[in-house]
Amino acid sequence: MIKRRALPILALFLSFLFASQLSSTYAAETPASESASKAGVTPVTTPVTSPEQTTAGNSEEPNAKPPVDLAYGAFQRGFYLTAFAHAIIEAGKGDQAAQTLLGEIYSKGLGVPRDQQKAIEWYQIASNTGDPEAQIALALIYLRGDGIEKSLDKGVVWLKRAAEAKQPTALYNLARLHLTGTGVAEDHPKAAELMKLAAELEQPEAQYGIGQLYQHGIGVKKSDGLATFWYGKAARAGDADAQVAFATALFNGHGIAQDERKAALWFLTAAQSGHVIARNRIARLYATGFGIEQDLVSAATWHFLASEAGLKDDELDLMASRLTYDERKRATERAAILSGR
Repeated sequence: MIKRRALPILALFLSFLFASQLSSTYAAETPASESASKAGVTPVTTPVTSPEQTTAGNSEEPNAKPPVDLAYGAFQRGFYLTAFAHAIIEAGKGDQAAQTLLGEIYSKGLGVPRDQQKAIEWYQIASNTGDPEAQIALALIYLRGDGIEKSLDKGVVWLKRAAEAKQPTALYNLARLHLTGTGVAEDHPKAAELMKLAAELEQPEAQYGIGQLYQHGIGVKKSDGLATFWYGKAARAGDADAQVAFATALFNGHGIAQDERKAALWFLTAAQSGHVIARNRIARLYATGFGIEQDLVSAATWHFLASEAGLKDDELDLMASRLTYDERKRATERAAILSGR
C-alpha cells in the first residue's frame, strides 16, 4: 500500500464565522453519502457479503462531547463542512486529532476545495507533536511525492515514528520496505515481525501479507495452517486478494478442511468486487459445477469480464462458443451490467 518538502508552521488564522453557523450548517448540510448517486448493478446471482453469514452532541447536555468529537461525528456522517467548522477551532487550540482531520479534509477535498499544500501543513503540525495518524499520512505523502518532492528518506523517518506508536498502516508499510530493502535494511524476520503486529491490530492488508509470508516461509517458518488462518481474517475484512487466497485454500484443502461450496462463495465475493482472477475462477466453477450449481450463462458472463480485463482462458472461450445465440446474448448483457456499461 505504499499503495505525502516539510513546510514551515504557518500562523493559524481561525475563522470564527463557522462557529456562529454550526447549528444552521449542520441542519442544512446534506451528507455526501446521500447526495452521491449510486449506479444500480444487477448481479448474476445474489451478492455475497460474507459466505459465513447466510447526531452530534447537544452542548446543553451535562455530558456533551468535546468539539473534536463533534468534528469526527460530523465527518463520519458525511457532514464535511460541519466537521471542518468544528475542527478548525480545535486545531487552532493545538488539538492533534483536529489538526489531522483538517489534513484529511484538505487532502481529499471533502466539503472544501482540495488543497494538498494546506493538507501537508496540517499533517506536519500534528506530526511534529507526535500524532501517529498524521505521521503515517505525512510518510505516505513523501513516499508517493503527492504534492511535494518525493523523498524516501523523509518518508521512512515518519513511517518509523508512526510505527513506534504501533500505527497499523505504518507497521505494514515498514514491513514491506524491510522485505525489499527499500530505504531500510533488508530483513525478512523483521518484516515478518512488523507484518504480524500490524495483522494483530486488524490491518487487512497486513493480514493478507503475513499469510503470504507463512505460505512461502519468508521470515517465518512455513505453515499452510497459519497462512490460511490469516487469509481468512483478511477475507472477512473485505480484502479481495485474501478472499481469492482463502477460496483457493478451501478448494484445495490447504491448511483447512476442503470445502468447495465455501470456496465458490468466496470466489464469487471477490469476483463481485472486481477481482480479475476471482472472475476467472468463478467462471470455471460455474462451467464445471464444482462447489456451485452448474450455470453456463453465468460462467460465460464472468469469463467475458475476466477476458475484458486481459485474463484469457481458451477452455472457457470454447465453452462460450458452444452456447446458443440467446444464451450468449444473456451472458453478454449481464457482463455489460456488471461492468457498468
